[in-house]
Amino acid sequence: MASKTALHVISVPPTAITTSAAMAVSAAHPQANGLDIYQVVNSGGKVVWNLSSSGIATTNPAKPTLTAAAARFQGASFIAAFPDPTHAQLDFLQIVQGSKIVYRVDYLGNGYTS
Repeated sequence: MASKTALHVISVPPTAITTSAAMAVSAAHPQANGLDIYQVVNSGGKVVWNLSSSGIATTNPAKPTLTAAAARFQGASFIAAFPDPTHAQLDFLQIVQGSKIVYRVDYLGNGYTS
C-alpha cells in the first residue's frame, strides 16, 4: 500500500476482479454505464481532463462523454482544478481492495494500476 493518502478513496469488495484499470474502475463505479467517471471542465465548457469508465486518464480527451458518473470539477487543467499548495503530492484517487491499492490517479492526473 502507498504511504500517501488520497483525496478520494474507494474500496471495492474482495471478490471484485481488479486485474486491469478498466476492471478496477468498473468495480468502484458500477453505475457508470460507459460515462466518464470524473471530468475537469474549463470555463468554456470544454472537458480538459477525464477518467473514462475504462480506467484511462486523459488530458484534453478527444471524445469525452456528455457528463460524468461521479463528479465534474471546474478548472483550466487537472492541476488547476486540484492545486497542491503544500506539495504533499497526494493521489487524487485510490481504488483499494483490502489493503492494496489496485488503481490510482496521482496528483498530476496520471492513472496507474498496481
